[in-house]
Amino acid sequence: TQIYGGSGFILGEDKGYKITNYHPNGEIESEGIGGYLWDFGGWRYFHTNGKLKFEGSWNGKDPYGVWKIYSNKGKLINEVEYHNEEWNWVKCWDNNGDEIVCCQ
Repeated sequence: TQIYGGSGFILGEDKGYKITNYHPNGEIESEGIGGYLWDFGGWRYFHTNGKLKFEGSWNGKDPYGVWKIYSNKGKLINEVEYHNEEWNWVKCWDNNGDEIVCCQ
């Protein structure tokens, strides 16, 4: 994985950079805001085919809030929430986009 930092900027009192990581095939693997040993705010991760894999937010080293998970075809299949160091299923969809009961 190669990491390329973008231009620096300041968010509040924390300094951060837009970071883009690439798969070996050249497609974007992930992109978001980070700094030395931490990430914050929204991040997006991609399958090797370039389709969105999952997206969510970081608060330092910990994920927080609702994360969305996508199939390798880019369809939304799950929403999970990180709370008290655990992942909890929020919503799930089948391949047709119909909401289904989540299996944990």
